[in-house]
Amino acid sequence: MLAVCMALIDDTESQTEFNDIVMKYEKKLYGYAYSILHNTALAEEAVWETFFAIAKCFERVSNGGIENIEAYLIITLKNTCYKIYNSEKKQSDLLTADSVPETEIADFDEFNNFEISDLCDVLKGLDDTYQSVIAYMLYYEYSADDTAKLMGISRSTVYKYLNDAKKTLRDKLGVANG
Repeated sequence: MLAVCMALIDDTESQTEFNDIVMKYEKKLYGYAYSILHNTALAEEAVWETFFAIAKCFERVSNGGIENIEAYLIITLKNTCYKIYNSEKKQSDLLTADSVPETEIADFDEFNNFEISDLCDVLKGLDDTYQSVIAYMLYYEYSADDTAKLMGISRSTVYKYLNDAKKTLRDKLGVANG
């Protein structure tokens, strides 16, 4: 599978960098995946699907600063594990948000006046799915389409999660709807 991932990366320097990341994090990611899936084959599948997803957008990931790669890998792996778990259990998406128009995407500017420590505390209390969507879209600046692909959900569900996260943040921070 490493060869497939490497084929997605254009230049030799980036391939070396990607290989170093795989060697450094493969065992750690496997342990994390196994703790979620409780199945060796599924855990290995999740790890390599994660590396495959990273390889597909490696230029953007590596340009964003490799110092945050571990957090990025964990977020992607966690979402991959949940996607695999749900497909194994043949569960359909519990949340379908096809009725949420794109124009209603949450604007998070209203939270700019809060102390970072207060925001961090509230963000840590959010559901993992909300944290992931916020990280992909607001921190890594991925599009809704890219976020949806990485998380294995629909684009409209990404928008629904963002809006739900904003509502939760408002409630926890005592911000009036506005």
